[in-house]
Amino acid sequence: MTFLGKKYTNMVEREQLLRHQAYKLVLWQGVIAMTAAVVAFFAFTPESSFSLLLGALTAMAANFYFARKLFSIKGRSVAKKFAKAFVKAELFKILITIALTLLAIKLLKAAFLPFIVGYALCYFVFWFSPLIVQARKVIEL
Repeated sequence: MTFLGKKYTNMVEREQLLRHQAYKLVLWQGVIAMTAAVVAFFAFTPESSFSLLLGALTAMAANFYFARKLFSIKGRSVAKKFAKAFVKAELFKILITIALTLLAIKLLKAAFLPFIVGYALCYFVFWFSPLIVQARKVIEL
């Protein structure tokens, strides 16, 4: 079986690759968020940097939970379990996002605009990752 340009002999190897890719994506979200927070610290104010970082951490926490929950499925009849886990994980991801956003805005007094920018940056990494992977494949050819 060929997946992401590599040959795999069994589903376990493929699942490990997918899990690794999901965690790597969350790591890249963190790298982009930290870079943006440092830029915001020097370009604007420390408060805006803190708010941007809180927004990014909110997105990262929700995405990490989603990836962890999704890849915890093992055993037979994986398709049904996977579909159920996907729906549950997405629901809890939304609830985590709402709870952390309220916590950051109300209790930690995060500025709204930098918070949303940090949150959006993490999702831009998520949305544009297929383009980055595809571009890397073209460059390697």
